[in-house]
Amino acid sequence: RFQKTSDGDGATDLKAHAVNQAAGMYYVFQQVYDEDGNPIEGAFIDRNGDGQINESDLYFYHNADPDVTFGIASKWQYKQFDFSITGHGSFGNWNYYGVAANGAATNAQGIYSAGALNNKLQSAFDTNWQQTWPLSDYYIQNASFFRIDNITLGCSFSNVFGSKLGGRVYATVQNPFVFTKYDGLDPEISGGVDNSFYPRPVTYLLGLHLNF
Repeated sequence: RFQKTSDGDGATDLKAHAVNQAAGMYYVFQQVYDEDGNPIEGAFIDRNGDGQINESDLYFYHNADPDVTFGIASKWQYKQFDFSITGHGSFGNWNYYGVAANGAATNAQGIYSAGALNNKLQSAFDTNWQQTWPLSDYYIQNASFFRIDNITLGCSFSNVFGSKLGGRVYATVQNPFVFTKYDGLDPEISGGVDNSFYPRPVTYLLGLHLNF
C-alpha cells in the first residue's frame, strides 16, 4: 500500500500494487447508495461475504493513469490576420477527490474547531455525513479532460504611413477553458490524489512586434 489520502493527520493508504492489476490502483471500499442514488454514510459492500466490513473488503478500482493522451495545434491565416489554438487532454484517468473527502464531516467539530468556522465544500452538505470516510470509492471520480492551452489572434501590418515600419499586434489567452466532468478545481493532478492543488491561472497577454 502507498500514497496517502491526505497530507494531514489521520491519513490512510489509498493505492496498492498487485499481480494482474494496473500499477497504482485505488484500493477502496465499495460505497452503498440509497434508492435516490445518494451515498449512505458508513455503508459499504461486504465483498467477501463474511458479515463484517474490514480491510478484506477493499477492492481495486480504477487508477490515475489515462488510457489515451492527446494534443492539438492549429493555425489559420487570412490576409493579414492569423488565428491559432493549442490544447491537450486525456481519457480514462481517475482522480481521488481528497479535498471533498477530507472535509466531509458536518458534525460540530467538523464545522467549528480551533476557535473558528471551517470552510466547507457544497459536497459536504450534499452527503451530510457526520464524519469522514476517506476510503469510499464515492470520491474516485472520472478526470478525463480536454484543456484549451492557448488561443492567439494576430494582425500583421507593413508600410505604416509609407515607411518601412511593419510588425504584428496580437492578443493571447492562456488556459481559458477546461472541459471535464470532474468536480475538483482541476482534473490534471499529478498522481491522481487531489489534496491541495493550486489552480492554474487564466492569463491574458497583449503584444506588439515591430520591424524597422
